[in-house]
Amino acid sequence: MDETLVPPVEAAWVEVPASTANLGPGFDALGLALELRLRVTMRWVPTGGELQGWPPALAGLTVTGEGAGRIEKGDANRVWQAAQAVFARIDPPPWARGWAVEVEAHNAIPVGAGLGSSAAAAVAGLWVANALVGSPLTYGTLLDMAAAMEGHADNAAAAALGGLVVARLGQAGAVTAIRVPMPRGELVAALAVPDFALATEHARQVLPATVSRQDAAFNVGGAALTVAALTTGRFEVLAEAMADRLHQPYRSGLVPGLQAALEAAVAAGAYGAALSGAGPSVVALCPPHRGDEVATAMAGAMSREGLQVRAMVLPVATEGARLRSRRRTSVSAAGGDERESR
Repeated sequence: MDETLVPPVEAAWVEVPASTANLGPGFDALGLALELRLRVTMRWVPTGGELQGWPPALAGLTVTGEGAGRIEKGDANRVWQAAQAVFARIDPPPWARGWAVEVEAHNAIPVGAGLGSSAAAAVAGLWVANALVGSPLTYGTLLDMAAAMEGHADNAAAAALGGLVVARLGQAGAVTAIRVPMPRGELVAALAVPDFALATEHARQVLPATVSRQDAAFNVGGAALTVAALTTGRFEVLAEAMADRLHQPYRSGLVPGLQAALEAAVAAGAYGAALSGAGPSVVALCPPHRGDEVATAMAGAMSREGLQVRAMVLPVATEGARLRSRRRTSVSAAGGDERESR
């Protein structure tokens, strides 16, 4: 077999964590990765002699796990849309004709729950597709593309980098993201996850176009104090630091029991609590031994509003996107040897 007609990378796969954004006052700026992952595998498959154009066609896409019945399976799938964005950025490689892409995804992240499922899908598709074509795009370019797909950088940066991230999407579309060190093993995220999805676009529509200087200053101080508390271990100030005036008061009408859940979390021993991203999930940061109690208290508060609510406790994901690929070291008619890389 002519090696110039065979993709050097046979397959690539990635595991991307969930994330909670805003942490109350850090609107579109703070993200925290959570240890619950989307796994995506892509591989090249021959098209049986048929010549394909570029970008490559989708040979098949299977989805298992959380929300599998609701996730798009064709060209509207977010993982595949992200992959297509990568392919569109590069020139067709010499071997491109005659190959299509097969995608497999196993998802553990609740969909439409404010836990970064959309950002995880975007990061997964971008990272894997880039690896599949030999990694021509830089990390920074991929992060910019993920934030552009999301419209904001907080979830995407947390999914890519892991841990606590401060991120901003600049006017020119470039992302500045810094992972901020925080004490390991001293916090868990207790979650109350209602049984309905809330689209971020819908949750943004209820926000005012302008806010007062007082509210803006309140949130700037709260966001800075939240980061300071998480990095220094001064968790006792989080209840005050995580208070918000820019988005939670306006979204409370979309999330029955939100205020009751926030109060129940602190009463049960959480350091602080907030709406997770655009919602409807509520997240509380608490000591590990309090996680179950806090999650149960929040779920109970929301269930009294007639909702079905899951209580979950997740550790912080200290690793972001974990990418691996399988390369061919030699090619023969039988298929050749392979080498795995990270």
